[in-house]
Amino acid sequence: MTEEQKWTEAVETVTECGGSPTKAARRLGIPRGTLYSRLRRAKEHLGLEPTDAEDQAVASEKTSLKVSGDIASLVVTTKRRIRTIEDALDYAEVDRDMWEVHTFDITSHEQAQKSDDGDPIVIRLWNVKARLKRRSIDHPLRVKDDVMRMLTQYSPKIPSPKWARRKKRGEIMVEISVPDIHFGKLADAEETGEDYNLDIASRLYDKAYDHLLGEAAKAYDIGLVLNVPSNDIMHYSGSRYTTTAGTRQDSCAVWQRTYRTAREAMVRGALKCRDVAPVKNICHSDNHAQDESFYLGDALWCYFNNDKHVEVDAGMAPYKFHRHGNCLIGLGHGHQAKYPELQSIMAKMRPRDFAECTVKEYHMGHLHKEMMIDSWGDLVLRRIGSLSATDAWHMGMGYCGRKSAQAFVWSREGLEATIYFTPSPEDYQA
Repeated sequence: MTEEQKWTEAVETVTECGGSPTKAARRLGIPRGTLYSRLRRAKEHLGLEPTDAEDQAVASEKTSLKVSGDIASLVVTTKRRIRTIEDALDYAEVDRDMWEVHTFDITSHEQAQKSDDGDPIVIRLWNVKARLKRRSIDHPLRVKDDVMRMLTQYSPKIPSPKWARRKKRGEIMVEISVPDIHFGKLADAEETGEDYNLDIASRLYDKAYDHLLGEAAKAYDIGLVLNVPSNDIMHYSGSRYTTTAGTRQDSCAVWQRTYRTAREAMVRGALKCRDVAPVKNICHSDNHAQDESFYLGDALWCYFNNDKHVEVDAGMAPYKFHRHGNCLIGLGHGHQAKYPELQSIMAKMRPRDFAECTVKEYHMGHLHKEMMIDSWGDLVLRRIGSLSATDAWHMGMGYCGRKSAQAFVWSREGLEATIYFTPSPEDYQA
């Protein structure tokens, strides 16, 4: 049945029911709100109305969008509560990637009507008048939307992994954390005692995933892999080869090649996790390449968009959370809020989980060394080490910590074990 046929059916049914929308909605087996919507559209698009008893609520409501070139006028009158202009745009089904709001006004008024039983009632109607402007063809929102649609069309169809045939999976979750790999960083052994470039970083990244997942799979029946692939995955942002804040960085490759290498490594890591169990990837921002971290998370989401075994959280929030049984895990880079504020952030963002879980931890990178701070009762902050080599600046400052990547093994009641990958000096030879 086409939409026009549904609208016509709604008008005819109300007429047959003596003008009672309640009876008509019951006969059609649809909510009254859906019936009102169909009646309104029948009047607007087909010029049809119930003949015996016009539904007064529908008659009071209207929506119109009149377009003149690059300008549009939106008028909405409805019983639905409209508190924000976004509510009005959603109600009128306005394409926000196509139109942006220039000016708007929201008011409300009361109107007397008769109920279905003939009794007088007073209803409140919400009125919206807005002036819209068409976005330019190269507006970032329109460009991003077009790119995302194109990329998701080419999301590969990957064969189901062997574990997918199992009817029951384990309750162990393995969290893979390889932070601060810094693709694009340059180190020269003559200057710092270690070489570092894209090839070395890629090799270390792959070896860490292979080791951590292999050791975990040998010892545990894994039901989920929580993969954290971001955390200063790139060393610099853009063609100026600086951090997001503008600090100049020693770079080993042009930024385009660095971005591509980081993207390919993230996909490989997620695929390695997928070979073991279902995967939830959590991507968040960092301080060396904040923009590129978001782009990389988006690219990862596009790649796995058609894969039911892989989830990608590439949202904008600087802190992400995942609950596993009685355990609440907070994830972030660690360059913003200090220790006391992190507890408040977790409680605000996940209040119910914060109250119910007795095991609560934050896992962060940024400092390139392993630390644990547990001065807030049941909330623990863990800083995770880095695999990236020591560059000239860090050598000059004396920041030459132990290099490692970690996997955390979680039962539903708490942390069961920590698995380490520690590279050898030979891993840093060009």
